[in-house]
Amino acid sequence: MKEIKIIIAKEFVWFIIAFFFAFPLALVPLTFVDFLIKDYEQFLMRINNNIVILYFLLVFCLFIGIILVRVVSGAVKVLFDTK
Repeated sequence: MKEIKIIIAKEFVWFIIAFFFAFPLALVPLTFVDFLIKDYEQFLMRINNNIVILYFLLVFCLFIGIILVRVVSGAVKVLFDTK
């Protein structure tokens, strides 16, 4: 039972870390979008000024990506039995 509590605590800490890392990392794709767009005003009109929704969509995708990397690295660690 104690091992399960330790595992749950570690995963909870990873969820918090992934949540806080996802916010600044979501700015990187937004800056790439900003560099690729020539007419920024028309782009904002096209997406109806929903840049915040795009940002939070990127935050969600990066959060899931960080969690998946954590799970895959844990699976590889268990698979090769390294400590």
